[in-house]
Amino acid sequence: MTDTLIAAILAGGLGQRLGHLTVDSPKPLVPYAGTCRMIDFSLENCRASALREVLLMSKHMALPLMRYMHDQWSSRIAINFGRHGALLDSTSEVGADEPEERGTADALINNRRYLERDGIEDVVVLHSDHIYNFDYRPMYAAHKESGAALTIGYQRIPIEAVSLFGMVEFDERGRLTQFVEKPANPTSDCVFTAVGIFNRPLMFHYLDMLARTEWAHDISFDLIPAMLQGGEAIIGYPFDDYWEDIGTIERY
Repeated sequence: MTDTLIAAILAGGLGQRLGHLTVDSPKPLVPYAGTCRMIDFSLENCRASALREVLLMSKHMALPLMRYMHDQWSSRIAINFGRHGALLDSTSEVGADEPEERGTADALINNRRYLERDGIEDVVVLHSDHIYNFDYRPMYAAHKESGAALTIGYQRIPIEAVSLFGMVEFDERGRLTQFVEKPANPTSDCVFTAVGIFNRPLMFHYLDMLARTEWAHDISFDLIPAMLQGGEAIIGYPFDDYWEDIGTIERY
């Protein structure tokens, strides 16, 4: 069933909130627990879920990240390095002439040709700095069965920490009714785990619409609220086990 699903991993952030840990290393390669790198969790989840392919969406310090993934992961899962693939055989980093990326949504737009391919119906968008073990197959099965435009992961956390994340609320049918990124005064203890399975054509339909407006170029600030406002069916899928977003030194 996962033959129609491709993973797109966001790995272009500067990681400045991790201080000295990211001075000489891209954030996804920051060691974790003394045995692995942060990106290993998302990659292992993709491998264990039998996903057809992983598309790396990276720009900042892309070369060491690609070399790591090629050396450590290419024998275990198909990896697409997108427009940066040619750098594997060079000593050059991503050039200044690369398309601008002002937010996570721009990464999807700039990698569109690698996602709009025959046989790909849906895209699971992942992050390279989240620590969790997860099988995406039951979530994808729920997504296909529901016919949703988007299925998002969510977890319940102490409400005092919700302002660090995207707050979500659902109705009695499990459909999304509210999505607020980093709310000042949370009204729900449910947060978006930043794992979203998008219907590919609808995802790009809304990105095309947003590109004609003044927007923040962000998946959480723009894309998901636009789909919700557009009346698309968005359902939630619970993350019941350990999940952590490593954004700061304190969370690390």
